[in-house]
Amino acid sequence: MATPTLPPPKPNQPYIHVSAVDSGSLELPTWEVIANTSRDDPSVLRIPSLAFFLRHSESQGKGIMFDLGIRRDCAEKDPGVTVRQNAGEALRKGGVDPGEVGTVILSHLHWDHVGLATEFPNATWVLGPGTQHLVEEDHPELWILPSSVPPDRVRILNSNGSPADFPVSIGPFPEAHDFFGDGSLYIINSPGHFQGHINVLARTSSDGSWIYLGGDTVHDRRLLTGEKEMAFMHDEKTGEVLCMHVNKEAAMEHVLGVRTLLTVPKVHVLLAHDWEWFEENKDGEAFLPGSIPPKLD
Repeated sequence: MATPTLPPPKPNQPYIHVSAVDSGSLELPTWEVIANTSRDDPSVLRIPSLAFFLRHSESQGKGIMFDLGIRRDCAEKDPGVTVRQNAGEALRKGGVDPGEVGTVILSHLHWDHVGLATEFPNATWVLGPGTQHLVEEDHPELWILPSSVPPDRVRILNSNGSPADFPVSIGPFPEAHDFFGDGSLYIINSPGHFQGHINVLARTSSDGSWIYLGGDTVHDRRLLTGEKEMAFMHDEKTGEVLCMHVNKEAAMEHVLGVRTLLTVPKVHVLLAHDWEWFEENKDGEAFLPGSIPPKLD
């Protein structure tokens, strides 16, 4: 793919302050993530499940969460899961009242992204296309926890119909939703990983810096750079196709789009499970009460 361009800032361009939120970590067998790894390989990847707090540069309104990470009770059931604090607790420690969060955008409904909904009593949840049935019924077989979202406070974005909720294209992405209508924050339809998978593209300065929050686009940054390949194999006993994504072809097409952003100046690409970034930045200024600095080059 060619190097994409993103829209230049307008005069007095609003932007988004983005703060990382430490919301737990988990272990994944390496063979589930990285191609050409034997199923007998005992190695694991310990990866964070990052959440993000977003604040509009000009609005005095409520804040936004992108993902909520892992809720504490999951760590009681799985020794590979560690949760120091729920997302709401992390916000309080960072000086933010969870009751002041007005919107929770979930990249998707897997258990390691939905957090504890009751911590955000005044928020509306924004979900991606095709998730209505996942909200209405419990689906533990799909790694969805009961009561992941409050069903009476959910907005589901549609990718078809009239009017569609993703009417604009931006950079390499054909379907985007301008959340505030001022070009500061876009929700990106990001199919492939799971039903309703969405990402966020946000301006982080008034002069052209951006951050792309990639959710579960990949579970290891080396898959994004092309250093490693996505795991995909058949179980000889069951015939089951084993992959971290429900539609590998669509997921790979999306990965290729996100990969092009790596060469665009002033664009920071950050994944929910980016363990390298987490190790370099944990407990630092990128986390509340600080914020992720705009990329300058």
